Amino acid sequence: NTWEQNITATKPITVLMSDGHPTVPYLYFGTDGNGAYQSRDVGRNWEQGSAPMDSSRVTVLVPDGGAIETYAGTSNNGIWRSPNGGGAVWLPTAKYKTNLPTVSILVQDRTVMAYGLGGVFRSENAGETWSAANTNMNHSDRLVSKLAFYRPSQSYFAALLNGKNNDPHDIGVWQSQDGINWEKTALDSVQLFSVLVNWLGNIYAAGDGIYYSVDGGDTWNQSNGLPGGIIVNYLLEGSDDAIYAASSEGLYYSTDGVNWQQAGGEIGNQNLYTLYEANGVYYAGSEFSGLFSSPDGRNNWVQASPPLNDKQVTQIVSADVGGTTFLLAGTGGESSSPADAQGIFFSSDSGATWQQADLPGNDLREIRSLLTVTDNTSEVTAVFASIDQYGVARSLDGGQTWRPLITGLSDVNTTGLS
Repeated sequence: NTWEQNITATKPITVLMSDGHPTVPYLYFGTDGNGAYQSRDVGRNWEQGSAPMDSSRVTVLVPDGGAIETYAGTSNNGIWRSPNGGGAVWLPTAKYKTNLPTVSILVQDRTVMAYGLGGVFRSENAGETWSAANTNMNHSDRLVSKLAFYRPSQSYFAALLNGKNNDPHDIGVWQSQDGINWEKTALDSVQLFSVLVNWLGNIYAAGDGIYYSVDGGDTWNQSNGLPGGIIVNYLLEGSDDAIYAASSEGLYYSTDGVNWQQAGGEIGNQNLYTLYEANGVYYAGSEFSGLFSSPDGRNNWVQASPPLNDKQVTQIVSADVGGTTFLLAGTGGESSSPADAQGIFFSSDSGATWQQADLPGNDLREIRSLLTVTDNTSEVTAVFASIDQYGVARSLDGGQTWRPLITGLSDVNTTGLS
């Protein structure tokens, strides 16, 4: 019924678009000669794209499926992409300028990152083929133990457990703006098992204690309240915004990321490897006593029933398939031990009962990493598994059946997926 003018465009407006983000949508419009404009406050204020995008004739604007990047097609300047957290910054999608007129763009967010000894590998087609993504970080000695991604700044962070030529100054946290080119942050000489970026953009790195940075990795401080000599294996940000830490001496949590206290219940001082939250329930995997769960992540931790009460549980994820939520638990350790390296177990009843999955090769191996990726179009959730001395496999039915994905993966000893 009523309209108000927010901006006066000097060139004709050719296309309007919202990136579709459910909580903080960004708006865009393209022009016939002045490039694209972006608004972060639902159209009240607008910012023009930077040069040389500012002289483009925009024909199409398309968000990706995860509302992470926006793509612009032009009639005179090729195809460009903008990180949604990056203001009006636009980056070329091709190495060299192209004058190919663009009529339409189809974007499918199918990038998967695998990491381990030798650095990082990248797949642009959901794991069908792989290529190295190790610029400045490529070396056979470097062992990446964990990757983290922060959407607003489009930044990747890698925790290194071992460095080039065993140089202690080479380990710590590395950073990348594109998932391909890497550089060190100010945290070095610390062996790390996990790295996490919370919703505020604060970075947490865990190993011999917990370190945190509030300025993108330029400076670091050590947290308080953890016992001396403790090893922290995994970090998780809960739905309550608290940070949870799986350690060699039980579970710890922090509401401010600086001060920590120990959780209670049957979990005690177990050596914990991993943490996960699904539908408000928290899960922890231990070295000798299998899986534990808690309704609040802080107290009331209880041990799982057989067969997951005596396994070494190193990975936990969930996948929604046809309205059913499947929990998956990956095991680790040595195959010579009956309680270790038992592959993957899955549950369709919130962890009340568990079944062992049939993995490729019918060989029980250590599961190094589990990752879930949801296709927003088909609403299918894929589970990827990094399997010791095998490579990568994928399941589309909640872990019940698996397909190998190893084409182009030069090192089958991957330790993680992201």
